[in-house]
Amino acid sequence: YLKLAAIASDEFSDILKRKPLILRDRIRLLFIDDSFMDIHYPVDHDYSFHWQRKSELYRINTAPDHPEIETFPRHIHARTEENTIPDTITALHNTPEKNLRQVLKWAREKLKTRQTEKR
Repeated sequence: YLKLAAIASDEFSDILKRKPLILRDRIRLLFIDDSFMDIHYPVDHDYSFHWQRKSELYRINTAPDHPEIETFPRHIHARTEENTIPDTITALHNTPEKNLRQVLKWAREKLKTRQTEKR
């Protein structure tokens, strides 16, 4: 988790409100809009990125519970727990570092879009 936290801190400081918190079983990122993301990465091909934004959630994970989705076991819960879509952000063959970068680039774009909408 130290390496992943360092990537978030070093490469994505523009979207972080403070340094990543390394907890017992996850990393927590606090974003500039006061939303947070929990990153669980126990093994290379088993992961979860849970982003809580006010009443919305985005969870990208590999839990094998949606075999109907074309990117199975990868999928995204988008905005609500019930709305499950294919994961076009991460890949099973990616390193944890590459998947983290892909997710945080995606989050950066969503944060920028939200900031632009508020102006």
